[in-house]
Amino acid sequence: MKKIVVLGLNHGWAFAKAVKHTENAVLIAAAGRGRQAEELDVPVYEDYLELLDKHPEADGAVIALPTSFTCQRQKPVPNGE
Repeated sequence: MKKIVVLGLNHGWAFAKAVKHTENAVLIAAAGRGRQAEELDVPVYEDYLELLDKHPEADGAVIALPTSFTCQRQKPVPNGE
């Protein structure tokens, strides 16, 4: 089972719901704001970098953040992977 995180819940909300209904994946955390975040029943962070720090076990991520936002806050990938 693949462990997935969603970064950005405005556009990522539909992806988060889809992952929750997928047999071979599990949503383990999300980053974003909004009342629908509570419906996901996973940890939700306002800062996606905090999410990435706290969930290194994630196998993949849906990145639904504005390009301008992610370009301003780049983070090196652990171990150069």
